[in-house]
Amino acid sequence: MRATSEAGVSGEKERSCTFCDIVQEKLPVSKIEETDKIIVFASLSGYPLIAPKKHVDNVFDERLDKEVVHELAEMEVRVARAVRSAFSVDAVNIISANGKAAGQQVNHYHIHIMPRTANDNQIKLGKEVILPRPELDLRADLVKTRLNEQLPPHV
Repeated sequence: MRATSEAGVSGEKERSCTFCDIVQEKLPVSKIEETDKIIVFASLSGYPLIAPKKHVDNVFDERLDKEVVHELAEMEVRVARAVRSAFSVDAVNIISANGKAAGQQVNHYHIHIMPRTANDNQIKLGKEVILPRPELDLRADLVKTRLNEQLPPHV
């Protein structure tokens, strides 16, 4: 067990967390956007994930404060709109699994923004194809471009 550092601020000892390691730049990531409180990056399947920088396990974790929730919700709308434009799709799934029984695989609260097309049968959390880093970077840049083309972050 290790104590989380500044990015995964809890003051408590926590197990190693992949997303905290991403926030702390200990792991490679195809970053799309970040603020002081949240980070948006390409999942290994190429669609965006939105997560608080501060370590919180899931929506039930009392460390998930109102300010972060507000910022996550606002970014969720912005990223969904950017994904629709970037990938030329009509729809997205916005998914957050909270707890093991719900299929949460990374014990750090996060939101999946999955591009969808009719009859694509893509709801396969944990069973997606893992893309190579250059493809992840390309997809992250595409969403980032669309996100930056939007008006200021008003929902």
